[in-house]
Amino acid sequence: MGPPPESSPDTSDTEVTADVFEGPEKKLELYFCRGSNEAGFRQFQTEVWSDVLIAASCTILHQQANTDFDAYLLSESSLFVFSHRVILKTCGTTTLLLVLPKLLMLAEQIGCAIEHVLYGHYRYKFPDQQVYPHLSFQQEQDYLSRTFDNVQSRVLGPVDGCCWNVLYASSKAVPVLAPLCPASSKDGDDIFEVAMEGLSPAVCAQFFKVAHPDVTGKELACRMTSVSGIGLLLPGVEVDDWAFEPCGY
Repeated sequence: MGPPPESSPDTSDTEVTADVFEGPEKKLELYFCRGSNEAGFRQFQTEVWSDVLIAASCTILHQQANTDFDAYLLSESSLFVFSHRVILKTCGTTTLLLVLPKLLMLAEQIGCAIEHVLYGHYRYKFPDQQVYPHLSFQQEQDYLSRTFDNVQSRVLGPVDGCCWNVLYASSKAVPVLAPLCPASSKDGDDIFEVAMEGLSPAVCAQFFKVAHPDVTGKELACRMTSVSGIGLLLPGVEVDDWAFEPCGY
């Protein structure tokens, strides 16, 4: 074989990381006071949420609902809509915080005042690929501070290692709480976040289309749910699964 092209040693960082994907999810939780309509945010249809999500640069793939909330499967994770609580999770280079203006407009339409906002994410692996307002944790805090008073920040874990960045904000009418925990959380309403790195090639291969050449679409998603063991983690829970090609789940 001949020597590599002269341009190879000069490959820029941008070119080197062009094919990577930022896996850690940004998560935004908004808690609202109850308005006059018991349905609250659930009265808004899919078209409304699709419009809200434009600001975050993602789209709705599928929607399901039960008696407690509406669940939207997104191109970059999930949206959960309760009557007076909204949880939005996105990964990649999505601009999650930019949905705040539209969410607050919806709240105003149904007479629901904001109580608390909780925002956080696992440390980015490729922060240079993020876009405004997610270029840094400080920038995210500054953006949130433009809308809310009393924005508190925490870094859980070593700043230069595996850590979780958290922002908490309350409305002017609600005093700052000592702990970083929304007051309206129900007893027993715990959150367990899992961030996985260094998975074995054999495990990763389960989420590649080439490993399941005989199925496509929904059948492919169900196959991945089954062979990975995800379907057995919570017996009785309905999984709204989706398979991406050439890889992703």
